[in-house]
Amino acid sequence: MLQLSVYIYHLNNMQQQISTLKQRKTLSREYKLRLTVILLLGLSALAVVFLLSLIPLYYFVQFKENLVNQQYDKVQKANIDQNEATLRTQVTEIGNLINLFKPISLNTELQKDLLSILPSANSGVKVTGMSWNKDKKEIFLKGQATTRNTLLTYVKTLQQDVRFSNAEVPVSNLTKSANLDFNLNLIYKK
Repeated sequence: MLQLSVYIYHLNNMQQQISTLKQRKTLSREYKLRLTVILLLGLSALAVVFLLSLIPLYYFVQFKENLVNQQYDKVQKANIDQNEATLRTQVTEIGNLINLFKPISLNTELQKDLLSILPSANSGVKVTGMSWNKDKKEIFLKGQATTRNTLLTYVKTLQQDVRFSNAEVPVSNLTKSANLDFNLNLIYKK
């Protein structure tokens, strides 16, 4: 009987050990589960804080982008306005040259002579304005030359033309060696 009671004691003791092992495993599993849940909640909280910290940066970038777009639009508009002004100036110059020939359309010989004194496109001389004094038979030319030599060659050509006289360039027009603005006075002999 003693053996039986020792046996029962050991059996009870083993059952208690088995139940404590089961409890330990259960406790270990619950601990790991709770630890995982806490870590996930902590990471979620960090992600939310990180995303919230990006909101001011997003608004700052949007503000900068809008500012850059506004400045770009201003520059584009200024370039368009400048191009329009240049185009208007060129149209006005061409209109002035066309208007020069309108009142004298009856005298086609004079018209041909005036057209003949205009330089060719590749000569380096550009006539930007021309006016005619009918009473004195004077022609006033205004223009630009790429170099002093091209201007002097153009003037020499005008001096050799028998239809015109007094083709002289003022010395003040020859002060620069390149990109010269010039004014010429000619007298029409016919």
